Amino acid sequence: MHVILTGERQVGKSTLCRKIADTLKTEGFHVGGVWTETIVHGRERTLMAHDLGTGSAILLAGTAAEGTGPKQGPYTFTHEGIFAGIRAIGNGMKADLLVVDEIGPLEMRQQGFFPVLHTISRTRHSLLVIRPGLLDDALIRLRLGHDFEVIPVVPAHRDELCEYLTARFIDAFGGDERT
Repeated sequence: MHVILTGERQVGKSTLCRKIADTLKTEGFHVGGVWTETIVHGRERTLMAHDLGTGSAILLAGTAAEGTGPKQGPYTFTHEGIFAGIRAIGNGMKADLLVVDEIGPLEMRQQGFFPVLHTISRTRHSLLVIRPGLLDDALIRLRLGHDFEVIPVVPAHRDELCEYLTARFIDAFGGDERT
């Protein structure tokens, strides 16, 4: 089962990924990949990349960050955070579920997590986050086939969607030979 969550900023796509991953881990499944957390301090914003396989977190980008990494909008990305995300995604390829939160403008410019994303279609199950404005381009660039189900996220149905998708992934895992 392959799912792409899409929706506008701040609707809870990352929160939904984290909750699904946490629940599946509690149920004994192996979840790998990366989810991003936005931390707001006044006018400054920081993006943290969380490795779902190891539980570690690293600075991915920030509005106050000065560095030599790629820039997107108000954010400057760190090379260390990008490499850690790539490693988390690569290590998560053999997990029961690979989570990639999110495939964004950097990846559409062949930066960020892009170097490892060509392998997503080889995973058993995946949960991806892609904003609506990038969805068509991402489907083409990453060669994501018709087996990727696109599900819009809206705040009014987010909690029900969490339960629904968690149950669907558990059902899908049941059809796999567990390693």
